[in-house]
Amino acid sequence: NAAQLHRPQMQNDQPKMTIAQGTPLRVQVLQTLDSQHSTPGTAFRGVLAQDVLVNGLIALPRGALIDGTVVDARAPEHLKGSPKLALQISNVSVENASYVLTTQAWEHQGPGKGGQTAGTVVGSAAVGALVGGAVGGGPIALLGAAIGGLGGAGLSALSPGARIFVPAESVITFRLTAPLTVREPTAADIRGLSANSPPARPARQY
Repeated sequence: NAAQLHRPQMQNDQPKMTIAQGTPLRVQVLQTLDSQHSTPGTAFRGVLAQDVLVNGLIALPRGALIDGTVVDARAPEHLKGSPKLALQISNVSVENASYVLTTQAWEHQGPGKGGQTAGTVVGSAAVGALVGGAVGGGPIALLGAAIGGLGGAGLSALSPGARIFVPAESVITFRLTAPLTVREPTAADIRGLSANSPPARPARQY
């Protein structure tokens, strides 16, 4: 109908906004990823956990859909090596608009199996909370109780060896490596995405 034919033209008339290189994108991942079971090339999805602003105006609304890929995942072999997990995001979607983007990879590498330190292994109390959250409290309990100050990444010392573990609903920060030009979202876009977005919570820089 006439309204459907007219809508793309209205989108083309939206002002453009350029998000600067180096801008952080805080992404809440929607699935669990870990260095033992994830493989390079595995796709994952997330949503923006915070609005991205340009000159005080929303350029990418909280709740915008993010597509990403596991670019490296390694589990330690036998008694040698160390776990590693690297993630990259490549696309952001705002309602009917989709944008290709380039960011720094988020990567985390742990010590070898013998390197059990407070900074690299989740403590016994946190592991207990992690298991409790996974079984009874849900992903949000898991994130709040077990991950805390680690910024969304944890290392588990559970058998068969150390692994880097990113629970679903963790918030990870990526940074743009090139400017990204988008069309200014409409008020309806912002309202629609906000209704389905994660609860606003302070994001940790990682």
